[in-house]
Amino acid sequence: MKLKSSIWKGGALALILIAVLALSPPAFAQQTNRLSFDPTISLTALLPSGSLGLPGESITWVITVSNPSASAGTNVVVSDTLQPELRIDRAETAQGEAVISEQMVVFTFPVLNPGDSVRMQIATTVLASPQEGIMVNQALLAATGPEGPITRKATTEIYLPVSLPATGYVPPAEADLPGEGEPSALQIALAAVGVVLLGAAVVWYRGRKRWVGRL
Repeated sequence: MKLKSSIWKGGALALILIAVLALSPPAFAQQTNRLSFDPTISLTALLPSGSLGLPGESITWVITVSNPSASAGTNVVVSDTLQPELRIDRAETAQGEAVISEQMVVFTFPVLNPGDSVRMQIATTVLASPQEGIMVNQALLAATGPEGPITRKATTEIYLPVSLPATGYVPPAEADLPGEGEPSALQIALAAVGVVLLGAAVVWYRGRKRWVGRL
């Protein structure tokens, strides 16, 4: 009887232990979650004060990568391919290196430690207005954490005017445009030639009249 009682008690304790483990995550799983590398990436567009984003004006794209997790990430690569309506003027980063290749900018830095935040900037100039006035940009993040490769992305879009805004001003219908009503260069040249020919004709006529009179 004592042996059966011990077996029953041992089985009951085992069942209780299994139930407790099933209801609560294992300690090693909690530790793995705390050490997971989970970076964030954001992308914003900045226009100078008073700028509309018309051709010839500038747009600065700001990318920020942060690591709020407890583990570091390595081999961090941030890439941004911009639309052909933009000209890339320069790229800057607070950490690592920046490389420009045609319409793509690639930022690289070896490690992103816990609590780190890296700010990157891409200065561009608008060459032409985008179709329908929408400029879309996307930045991609790739890195390696304790659990392996990880990717993130951030997308933003801004609305740019496709033409100059209307001012409401209507010019007078009969107003002369600059230069309108003035003789052209061709007209002036023809008039000068006419004056020269007329002068030559007068001189020839007077000379001929004198020569005939002497006869």
